[in-house]
Order: sequence, then C-alpha cells, then structure tokens
Amino acid sequence: MAAMGATGLTLAACGANQQADSASTDAAATDTEAAEAPEGSITGTYAVHIQGYDWGCGIDKATFTFDKALDGVEASAITVTEHKQTTDFADETFPIIEVDVPRTITGATLSEDGKKLEVELACAPNDGDSPLLFSMTTQFNTWSDPYYLALGIAEGAEITSGGEAVPGFDIDPAYTEKTTSADAWKIDSYEASDGVTYQYAAWTPEQESKTLVVWLHGLGEGGTENTDPSVTILANKVVALSEEEFQSTVGGAHVLAPQCPTYWMDADGKMSNFTGGAIQADGTSFYTASIEEFIDSYASNVGADKIVLAGCSNGGYMTMVLAINRPDAY
Repeated sequence: MAAMGATGLTLAACGANQQADSASTDAAATDTEAAEAPEGSITGTYAVHIQGYDWGCGIDKATFTFDKALDGVEASAITVTEHKQTTDFADETFPIIEVDVPRTITGATLSEDGKKLEVELACAPNDGDSPLLFSMTTQFNTWSDPYYLALGIAEGAEITSGGEAVPGFDIDPAYTEKTTSADAWKIDSYEASDGVTYQYAAWTPEQESKTLVVWLHGLGEGGTENTDPSVTILANKVVALSEEEFQSTVGGAHVLAPQCPTYWMDADGKMSNFTGGAIQADGTSFYTASIEEFIDSYASNVGADKIVLAGCSNGGYMTMVLAINRPDAY
C-alpha cells in the first residue's frame, strides 16, 4: 500500500474527537485551579455522565450535590463552565492548551430536599464538549487531565437557600463519579500466544446468538497513550451496536471491540513506520496473527459461527487485511 501523506494520516485518526475550533480560538487558556469562590458560597461535589455520539462523546449530564438546600433553581439562573485540555487547531504547531468552555444548559432539576441539582447539557461536535483530548503529535485520544466543571450563577440571577441569597458555589473540581453510555459493556483483556495483550470492550445480547460483530477502531483509539477500552467505544458511537435498533435488525449479536496496543497499521509493533508525520503502510500488520487468534477464541467462547468485521479508517485497513488473509473466516 502506498505511503500515507499528511492528509491520509488525518483520516487515519478516525474517531479522534475533533474538539471545536471555538474552544481553541475563542476561549483563553487558564490556570489549572478553579477560580476562588465568594465567601459564604455553598459547597458541594458533582458526578458526570458521558454519552457517545456519532462524532465522539460528550458530558451530557452533571449532578451536583450541595451541603445546604437550595430553595429553587431555574436553568437560566445557572452557568456551567468546562475546564479542560484541547488541541489548538488554529496554531499550525497544534499545541495542547487549557481552556474554559461555557456549556449550554438545556435543563435543570432540583431534588425535593433541595440538595441535589441535575443539569442537562447540550452536546455537539463543534462546541468543544468532549472530555477527550486528541493530540495531533501522537494522533491518539486520552482523557483530558485536568478536567472539571464549574457551577456558577448567571449574571442578574438570584438563587436562595433558606431565604438568603447564595453568593456562589464552591464545588470540588474532581468529580466523584463518572458513568457512561458504555457502562453495560464488559471490559477485560486477552493475551495472545505471541504475547500481545488486547484490552477490549464486549457486549453480550440477551438472547442466544451465533453472530459476532467485531469493531476495529481508528488510529485515535489505540492503546499507546491509554489502555482504557471504553475510549474505543465512546470516541465513535460504537455503543450503537448494542442498542435496540441494531440488535433487532440483526436478530441479536455479540459485539467485540478490541483495543490495539499501538495502531493497526503498525508493521512491527514498535511504530517504526510512523515517521515524519505519516504512516508508511505496506498492506500488512504486526497484529494480524494475534487479533485473528483473539477473534477465533472469543467466537468459540460465545458459540458464534458467523463473524462480521467492521472498522473505520485505521480499523478499516485492518478489516481489509483480515478479510484478504482469511476470506473464508469473515
């Protein structure tokens, strides 16, 4: 296969959540510590939920727990600001910077006791809403660190507690819990006979099925920068394969999403062909034998006799390699 130039390499990063240009150009870089809350602020903690979308993933819900009860809260009375790392795509050197991104609030529900506030947040590919960081240098996704949400009171609005005006909120920056739309998937690992270890996510249908769908991720979801296979199913909406619309269409299917230790186009397992900002692919992969062994083993364990391969970009390359290598197996 011909060498991939800069354009091809960008395409090979399929699943890399392209954080919004507005996040890198309109939002100024900030200090890593949250702004000091006004004296007398209500303290609290928060938990987040991450939803997978076609374009990537975003935090669509945050639940704040307070030490004191609020009398009432309207969505228009509060603000939520997301502090995180992002790649500055406006700079040709693509530096990683820290930004504050105002989030769009679509709903706010206060618990009966007034101590818990659930905030719904809009998510869109061009709003810089992803908690993932895609590095143009490594071409991999990682969880942004630091990352936190800051809760504030909108200008001109008033929130009260016990009839007294609340001056602000002092929320611990570190979220206490992270749930995702991929939590129903099993996370595990498999070591092949040649020593290659795959972290993976897998879905088991409620009904018996002899079909196994294997999803091969794009370059951005490789395990070099992280070994969290939830990234492989959140950076693309792979969770759609476990949802009713797909499962009912295929009559139920097992789904396997292995995470490559580097990238599928890696010819020697050492990333030697990733030079000068391009992957020099030759139509082979260091991982061919081990991933075939893994797929065969998993299919045998779940009783599947039909294996369907699917993948995007770098994973599409691997799909073709496997199909050519064993056309009767997939």
